Amino acid sequence: MKKKILMVDDDNDFLSFTKVLLERNNYEVLSALSGEAALKIVETNLPDLIFLDITMKEMDGYAVALQLKTKEETKNIPIIMLTGKKDSESISRSLDLNVADYIMKPFDNQDLLGKIKKLIG
Repeated sequence: MKKKILMVDDDNDFLSFTKVLLERNNYEVLSALSGEAALKIVETNLPDLIFLDITMKEMDGYAVALQLKTKEETKNIPIIMLTGKKDSESISRSLDLNVADYIMKPFDNQDLLGKIKKLIG
């Protein structure tokens, strides 16, 4: 059974590129263009791992992560912040939310796949 990954980013081109990469490596990929859409997906289709961008309109990645980490059914799903934000405050704030990792864009494909394998196989 394929492991399921939810990609959350408001950049459709980035989602498309990442989806192809992950599907080629035998992962099932769900995608959401907003935090609100991600939360709706998670209600009915629990992923094994979530990649979450920080900077999104209306609901940022911090708010999404906070909601996921405070719900019993989603609190143990690993979250990796995958973002263009490189400042130490963003990294610190993310880690305070108990996310599994923080990866900056652009990322190295093999590094990303290695982190996924380490977290969910």
